[in-house]
Amino acid sequence: MKYSPFVLTDPGTYKGALISASFIQTAFNLLLTLPFGVYLRYYFKRNWRQTQLWLIIIPFIFFWTADWLAYTGTVSEKDLPQTLLVVGVSVAIVAVYLLHLFVSLFFRNPRLIYEKISKTRTIAVKKDRTHE
Repeated sequence: MKYSPFVLTDPGTYKGALISASFIQTAFNLLLTLPFGVYLRYYFKRNWRQTQLWLIIIPFIFFWTADWLAYTGTVSEKDLPQTLLVVGVSVAIVAVYLLHLFVSLFFRNPRLIYEKISKTRTIAVKKDRTHE
């Protein structure tokens, strides 16, 4: 919170928090790591257990890489502590893992979800036509 202008009770600080470096770093880490589980599950046709196993292994690789980079000082800025990189990457990886776990459980059978949505739309269209 030292580097972020965000104050929960003050809505005027929300815009500043969204453009602060700490938020942008975490947001881009989320965006960069999110497609991994989707590619494993749907593009490479891995089953649910294999996807979850890889989603447990990959964060450790990312964490060790980020920890090594922060330890050597390769990518850290002078005014930020070196552990900020490690914490940001760790938070992003855990958040992406939990998000993908939720999404993969919710969309376990995409065809079934599509059928439910199309039935709902058909029912809504029929109701609209009966009111005319």
